[in-house]
Amino acid sequence: MRIAHLLPHTAVFPLKKHNGRYEWALRLARIQAAAGHDVTIYAGEGSQDNANITWQSTPTTHLNKKEANLALLSKAFNDTQYDIYHSHFDYLHYVVADLTDKPIVVTQHWFPTEEIAQAVPLNLHNNVVTVPVTDMMKKEDEMLGIPATVRIYHGIDLSLFHPTTEHSDRFLFVGRIHPGKGIAEAIHYAKTANVPLDIIGKINDTEKAFWESIASDVDGEHIRYLGPQPQPVVATAFANARGFIFPSQIEEAFGQVTVEAQAAGTPVIISNVGPSRELVISGKTGFVCETDTDFIEAIEQIGTINRTDCRKHAEQFDLNKMVAEYDALYRSLIS
Repeated sequence: MRIAHLLPHTAVFPLKKHNGRYEWALRLARIQAAAGHDVTIYAGEGSQDNANITWQSTPTTHLNKKEANLALLSKAFNDTQYDIYHSHFDYLHYVVADLTDKPIVVTQHWFPTEEIAQAVPLNLHNNVVTVPVTDMMKKEDEMLGIPATVRIYHGIDLSLFHPTTEHSDRFLFVGRIHPGKGIAEAIHYAKTANVPLDIIGKINDTEKAFWESIASDVDGEHIRYLGPQPQPVVATAFANARGFIFPSQIEEAFGQVTVEAQAAGTPVIISNVGPSRELVISGKTGFVCETDTDFIEAIEQIGTINRTDCRKHAEQFDLNKMVAEYDALYRSLIS
């Protein structure tokens, strides 16, 4: 297949800083190219990668952000060589989708909105189809009238995570240091339950004041901050942890760290917020909590969870399974 991935003009590869959406798109494109597909990525000027991928961009001088992205999308849709397009925008593809009659697949990297729903009628060819990444997203698409296809969960590379038969007595939090991620709550629960906690995550400049407000609880022994860490170190930390605590206060679009922890064989303790609950079998691979008391009781009951069950459950989120599901979707739309 000839596949074109569509990313904003501000996405310049290699990326200078972490962006989950762009990294996800590149990972999928690399796998597709390795499988023999002819893959092109439309992105920022100067983008490149070692994989067998063709890069396309458009000059953005004197254009504002929206104009530049529409110019990039228009260039892609006016190229008739592709069998299918895969957009990673929120809604702009609807504006110029009628430039092509080829199918346009859209992965929902964030929750659907009224703004997206209002853009749908602009696509008179009805050749744009959305892929929700959780069942919760699919239900919201239905309520908003956004044309959606089957739900395809985001996948992770299971080969990066290795469950162990032995683990420490320490609990683990992994995530950006932000009040909405529940780091203050995680510290509170660890102290209340008298269990040691390790924290891995980046502190952005905008969150430094927040970090300073809770730093007095991080004593370097009972509560330790390990800073941001590369993926292999995080994978090992997951496997060695007694449990993963993620009391997020905000809805996550997916919840990748929750899946990664289970892939490492580690039970998870999460908030009942957003679609993250879809990723855990409460009582079997971890606990989905409503209240502070729930979290404390979950910490105390963490030993009742079979770590083999955690890994087995995570296998449904295999990256290769996700790629195969997109391949099948592409083929069905093309045919």
